[in-house]
Amino acid sequence: MANLCWSFFEAYGNKRVKDQISKWRELLFRSSAPDAKQNKFSTIAALFYEGRSQSEIDLGASWVEFDSESLGDKGITFLSSWIPPDHLQDTITILLSKLDRKVVVKNSFHDESGAIGFRYSTVESENAIYSQSARVDRDDLDSDGEFSEECVSKLLELEAEILYNFLDDYPDRAVKLKKQLAHLDIAWEDFQ
Repeated sequence: MANLCWSFFEAYGNKRVKDQISKWRELLFRSSAPDAKQNKFSTIAALFYEGRSQSEIDLGASWVEFDSESLGDKGITFLSSWIPPDHLQDTITILLSKLDRKVVVKNSFHDESGAIGFRYSTVESENAIYSQSARVDRDDLDSDGEFSEECVSKLLELEAEILYNFLDDYPDRAVKLKKQLAHLDIAWEDFQ
């Protein structure tokens, strides 16, 4: 069983959402510098769980930290124990929904066991999250431990399937998602 999981969070929303992600990423980078005074958990707690005690914080994994070695200017990468930090994704989705009610947060994750997957989340009501997810496990790898073309194709089909279900329930999110995910085999016109 894997003990590390990498999660790349992207947010599909308005300019205020994009600016907030950039601001959080910058603060997380600064806090991970060798001379930073706060530990990695305190920064996550301060940014995403303001005013809550450590015992009140549920990340969805036993520990989570910012992965400062992963680059990318459109999202934030976290490293966690065992599983993707779904509760952290939910918290970020709720925070970003205050900037854009129709924001969608996507977590593209993989772990040391070879599992890869996606989880999409949006706000259903003030503090309730709606999500859809899919994953492909090591069993789906070919004999040399690499993801075969068939496996990648299966993962893209699963992603399109969960997005179709997602959009079936929240068709008003399609415009934001289509801009970034037009490559997926989805009948986008069904959601206009």
